[in-house]
Amino acid sequence: MKSKLVRNERLKMSATFFNNLAVAAFATGAILPILSMTAATLWVADPKVILPFLLGSAVGVILHAFAIYQLGSLEE
Repeated sequence: MKSKLVRNERLKMSATFFNNLAVAAFATGAILPILSMTAATLWVADPKVILPFLLGSAVGVILHAFAIYQLGSLEE
């Protein structure tokens, strides 16, 4: 049986991985479309910008929440 220290470290590394995925999803799905739009385009009216924004934000939040959930399993 593995020690609590090894289990905790694996949980922390897994949570870090999912948190990094969350940052990548948010950056590519939410930030990049906004940065790429021109001044003449209203991002609210353009589904090519709003859909990736919403999807990237949602995926980022879900992955971040999963990372936090994993950290709840840490043992003392």
